[in-house]
Amino acid sequence: MTTGPLRAASRWLYGRSLPVCCCPRLIDRHLAAMHAAGAEVIASGTGLRAVCGPRGVKAFTVDVDTPYGPSLGATVTAVLLAARATGTSLITHPSIEPEVTETARFLAERGVLIHFDDQGLHVIGSDWIGGASSRWPGTGSRRPPWS
Repeated sequence: MTTGPLRAASRWLYGRSLPVCCCPRLIDRHLAAMHAAGAEVIASGTGLRAVCGPRGVKAFTVDVDTPYGPSLGATVTAVLLAARATGTSLITHPSIEPEVTETARFLAERGVLIHFDDQGLHVIGSDWIGGASSRWPGTGSRRPPWS
């Protein structure tokens, strides 16, 4: 897949009202992460579908920077993809917002190796992630604050 279909999917989705989206947002960095991980990204009238081949997610390098700064959502998307990719993935210009650090902590508690340096966020993924219980930050509860 070339970047042409990614750009087309991004243009198609920009400004559309999808069930999970309430305002127009650029999603090109999310699509770039999916593509870099080996997914085929398909846009249709009902949304977006990303499908990996029979070997699953592959290790990748992706830049999640935007003209407005690092994309928080694309950083989390890339971290989650990288956690399941066998090998080491690199996320350059990552967001370091609490949502990202909590996602990294959550995955690290389950055996995913993650570290940050001058190059970016390095994630050594696995085809298996261990289970555990976790508490919601700031609540001391195992239940999310909105439940």
